[in-house]
Amino acid sequence: MRLRLMLLPPSRLGSSNPRDRGRGGARAHRAKSLIFARPTPYFFGERRDTEGMEARASSAFVGRVRELDQLQGALQAAATGIGTVALVTGDAGIGKTRLVGELATHARCSEFEVLLGRCLDLVGTELPYQPFVEALRPLGALRRVDGRAAGSQLRVFEQTLALLTDRAAVAPVLLVLEDLHWADTSTLDLVIFLAHNL
Repeated sequence: MRLRLMLLPPSRLGSSNPRDRGRGGARAHRAKSLIFARPTPYFFGERRDTEGMEARASSAFVGRVRELDQLQGALQAAATGIGTVALVTGDAGIGKTRLVGELATHARCSEFEVLLGRCLDLVGTELPYQPFVEALRPLGALRRVDGRAAGSQLRVFEQTLALLTDRAAVAPVLLVLEDLHWADTSTLDLVIFLAHNL
């Protein structure tokens, strides 16, 4: 099996073309095929300890050089103020986590803020925006918004965009979201909103 890396302009994420959706044009959410990978985070105080990711990435990196070069091109674009969406997809065990771990190490060396969040495979429940809450925790909490109020989802989207934009004004940001195939619809909609507004 092959690892696929797609660097897409943000407008492609919301495509209505069946080929841009899940397998065979199924009625899956238009972002259901997004998979960003990274190791499990650990927290110490307010900052996330990502040393585990660096340790994996510090050993010899074999293969996936072409894919890493493509991702590093996206990092370079982000460093100049051009936002990019990168989708890393592939079968389990093919090296997505290792590839993104290597990218995160390069990003840190280039003075990027690396924000990591993951979706959880919960049984019988969903946690809206859970990977964003986890990834953005070091930057400050998003204000709680009443989910029943009209326009509340848009406020969450705008607050998240503002938080990321404010941080990117200080240093370039690499936002890594893992296991988006487990994400709820609200989370996937936020991914599309952010990608569209890069």
